[in-house]
Amino acid sequence: MYDLNALAQFAFSECERFLDGDSTYSGGGVYPLSDGDARARLQKADGSEMNGISWLAGHMAWQWVRLATRAAYARDFPHLDRKYGQLPESDDEPFADLRRRVYRYRTGTKIPADPPPIDETRQLLREAREATAWLATADEALLASTVNAADASRTIAMEPIGKNVVRAVLHTFTHSGEVLAIRQMLGHPEIGFMKMAALPWPGERRD
Repeated sequence: MYDLNALAQFAFSECERFLDGDSTYSGGGVYPLSDGDARARLQKADGSEMNGISWLAGHMAWQWVRLATRAAYARDFPHLDRKYGQLPESDDEPFADLRRRVYRYRTGTKIPADPPPIDETRQLLREAREATAWLATADEALLASTVNAADASRTIAMEPIGKNVVRAVLHTFTHSGEVLAIRQMLGHPEIGFMKMAALPWPGERRD
């Protein structure tokens, strides 16, 4: 079966492909986003506004950085009761600088009316992917751990770390689909969805 690291890396790759507008694998072209399109907030039927693509990139980065922080605490500081989803209290904490930069993207409510530049949040997403390197060597004990699950009185905070990984993968694909929808609403060509050839089943032949 697929391991969690393979699924996480696939989620990152597909998210980046959607942001790039790369549909070459399905016979299309590459349709890049302008910064203006990436920051556009389209109107919903109820009159409120959708989040911009650039904000969504930062929000997806936040989820992965939050998870990497929890894993680092559980692995290296299991005796500490830290609120891993909050701002760091010192520079010595895991991913302190990165956590400060992604913190503003943690929730889609009460966000600034003007989304950030897409280059800024794509950089955060790249750094979030680098921070997810811990998953390549995570063992069953770490993935099953509920240590440092005192982040908040929410279901996500009480889950084993491995279940948090699955949640982050699904969260990434949810918002990646939103990116695709916004692109089409802005007049961009449709992007071929799910490049499954990049995620072969273990033992599957690749001709």
